[in-house]
Amino acid sequence: MPPYKHPPLILLLFCLVSWGIAEAFCPTTECTCDQTVPDRMVIFCKSKGLSSVPMFEKSDILFYELTLDDNNIFLLQDNIFANLRVQRIVLTNNPI
Repeated sequence: MPPYKHPPLILLLFCLVSWGIAEAFCPTTECTCDQTVPDRMVIFCKSKGLSSVPMFEKSDILFYELTLDDNNIFLLQDNIFANLRVQRIVLTNNPI
């Protein structure tokens, strides 16, 4: 007999809690955040119709990636990423 009577329910609850934690630490409301694998938080701004990079609240979290691909971003403002600690920024398919 398995140790848990309802393993799918426990997995669902874990996913919901993890998603809520990731969203609570998201430094912008224009995008979504998720933990793709342990220790890899990602900010998803892909295909949002953005014409500029969103403003980010100051965060001490080290994000693995910021995805800004497939938008209409044509200019990167000075210091736009100053409040953000991120290892990788994806800007493909933008007119910059």
